[in-house]
Amino acid sequence: MADQSQFELITPLGANALLFHTLDASEALSRISEYEIACLSEKTDLDLDAILGKQVSLRMMLPTGGKRFFSGHVTRFAHTGTQGRFQTYHASLRPWPWFLSRTADCRIFQALTVPDIVKKVFADHGLSDFRLALSGQYRTRDYCVQYRETDLDFISRLLEEEGIYYFFEHAQNKCTLVLADAYAAHASVADYASIEFVENRQGGADELGFVSNWHFERQVLPGKSMLMDYDFTKPSVRLEASASVPRGHDESKHELFDYPGEFDQAADGQHYAQVRIDEQHAQFELAHAQTSARGLAVGHLFKLTG
Repeated sequence: MADQSQFELITPLGANALLFHTLDASEALSRISEYEIACLSEKTDLDLDAILGKQVSLRMMLPTGGKRFFSGHVTRFAHTGTQGRFQTYHASLRPWPWFLSRTADCRIFQALTVPDIVKKVFADHGLSDFRLALSGQYRTRDYCVQYRETDLDFISRLLEEEGIYYFFEHAQNKCTLVLADAYAAHASVADYASIEFVENRQGGADELGFVSNWHFERQVLPGKSMLMDYDFTKPSVRLEASASVPRGHDESKHELFDYPGEFDQAADGQHYAQVRIDEQHAQFELAHAQTSARGLAVGHLFKLTG
């Protein structure tokens, strides 16, 4: 069993009804976080419906005295067997936007920007745990159609079209979605603004934690995006937009072309061309790291030293 002084599972079932055992977590920008928690209980008659869909938080103590939370709603809860005097359970936690994958619709939005459409979808479900950290200006769409899509797929599609992404901030019994579009939307975690690199270190008494492995990779990607469209009210106007990212290797000249580009203003076309090439080159250079710094979290910054 995990050290219960370092970890606490906070559930609507009451204190110590479920004891934390293990966590398998997966987090990424613009992805629904996944937390798989194995837990123990001395009770043999837990009501699965009493926790299914409810908010649960895992509190992890940090060496600096701070706390980190993993919060979400229980989307799956299972009794998995016994371990000594304990009953074993498994809980799958997801942040609240996951519930938007459980509903689909066919509807039209008129005279709204993408951030406004997303806020409208959230409001329709009574969801308010989000904030906007956007620096860009987004065009008003005359109309926008959701057709046989889940609400999650619909807003994900629109956000990707505009170059908007998201991450989550966690507190006890609360998970806040942050919509972002630039570096300025990110900040460091308290006490973890700087992390030391110590090559091939396997353990030790370092309080804050350290990075023990760090390496890069690069890959060949398209170097240019080209968009074209046609405005029947202005047939003589040639609607074209392109954006490129030069690289130092010989195969950076490949082009992505798309028609229709879904724009009728030159500035909008340029924005979408830039977004299309930027989304490709977000994968150009990747850093892989291994760390013992438990306070680091997706969507936050740190400086590597040493």
